[in-house]
Amino acid sequence: MQFEEMILGETWTIAIVPTSADKRLNDCDGFCDKTSRRILVDDFSMCDDYDLDDRVVHIRQNLRHEIVHAFMFESGLQANWQHPDFGHEETVVDWIAAQWPKMKVVIEDAEKRFMSERQNECETAFR
Repeated sequence: MQFEEMILGETWTIAIVPTSADKRLNDCDGFCDKTSRRILVDDFSMCDDYDLDDRVVHIRQNLRHEIVHAFMFESGLQANWQHPDFGHEETVVDWIAAQWPKMKVVIEDAEKRFMSERQNECETAFR
């Protein structure tokens, strides 16, 4: 599966593929290539002995993780904030990727409440 997403104004290609599609997937579950603006995530189709019950959950977590890397690259953080061996500080990337669904719900709810209150204030002002 391959598709494109806009990340901070730049087009990134995202592919969920078997390990055999790219040798870099032999050593990781996914990666983000800032030079080609490409994200590859292992689909685990080549793993008969994979130790997780739900591969889809794991693929979605990996996909979010790599998208966070892409946002960091496009924000100019590739050289400023990094782990000496791997690039970005992986603990922070994991945390953002893991918490993003919950953060999104809170942010969207807060924005709705704010806009609703603003609408009420405007309606009251014009009565």
